[in-house]
Amino acid sequence: MKLLFWVIASVALSSLVSCVTADQTVTLAPLETKIPVSASASLYVDGKVLNDSQYQVVKPFHLEKKFRIPLGASDSAIDLSREVETFVQGTDVKAVTQLTISVKDIGTGDLGWIAFERSLGAASVSVGALLLGVSTLLPPDQNSLLVPSIIVVGSGAALLGGSVYHESVAGVDYWLNINGVGVKY
Repeated sequence: MKLLFWVIASVALSSLVSCVTADQTVTLAPLETKIPVSASASLYVDGKVLNDSQYQVVKPFHLEKKFRIPLGASDSAIDLSREVETFVQGTDVKAVTQLTISVKDIGTGDLGWIAFERSLGAASVSVGALLLGVSTLLPPDQNSLLVPSIIVVGSGAALLGGSVYHESVAGVDYWLNINGVGVKY
């Protein structure tokens, strides 16, 4: 009956430690560009508002960009100024209008692996500790469980340590769609 209790306790422990979450707030940093940028079809240039009949479309702007935010970061800002500047470089574009930024996808692939690694580590430590406990009940000359139980506990501890390390270097990937219209006036 004690053995069944330890097995149930091991499974419960491994399920408790397997949760990995990401609680992040990602914002867009203010655009610092040499040209006017607007989310609407109007522009504010030299103290006056220009509507879409007062400028010419040069070319549409579309970009997909991936940003990786560290898992431990709770507040991050994404700066797209360089991407807008690169788009207008070497063109007749004097401004960008109708700029939209949307999230295409959020990748959390690292989190699943870390949870699996943590669960397997906790289960290995629990089972290894159980085997180690059983091995202490056996006579020394019949104790063939001692070395395997130490190996299982050590492997589980290594997996747990690895999950802590991997959580510190993991990240969440954000894929953004960035669209706009390059214009001249």
